[in-house]
Amino acid sequence: MMPHLELRFESRLELVSLAGAAVRAMCEVRGVDPESASAIELLAVEIATNVVEHGYQGRSGEPVQLRITFGDEQVDVEVADTGEVLPAERVANAELPEILLHATEDLPEGGFGLALVRMLADTVEVTSKEGWNVLRFTRRLKRRDAPEEQA
Repeated sequence: MMPHLELRFESRLELVSLAGAAVRAMCEVRGVDPESASAIELLAVEIATNVVEHGYQGRSGEPVQLRITFGDEQVDVEVADTGEVLPAERVANAELPEILLHATEDLPEGGFGLALVRMLADTVEVTSKEGWNVLRFTRRLKRRDAPEEQA
């Protein structure tokens, strides 16, 4: 069995933060390089936050499941919920607004989560399984203990 971490928690933002800390700690234990660990934590937290805020419309007490599986060359992360369905085309069409490429002040708050997922993950898949909405992403990684590539 591949090393993995499974978390089940209720839809509360403070629990999303704890889940993010657990994901980060597991990445460190598995020797994931700091850049990949930060991206994986950010993506897991962003997706789980979207579940709480949009899938469950802010309702607490609803189920959220997070599973992170470590392979030799990539990490697979699944976030599952029973809230409103996220249409797969919203993920496929998500883009960072042009304003982000040029300005750093007066940015609107929010609305960038799905674009971040597309930008930082190597693959993204949205499915339904036995009444659960599942967003799965993979991120290729290099281990901290791997030799540096020569340029």
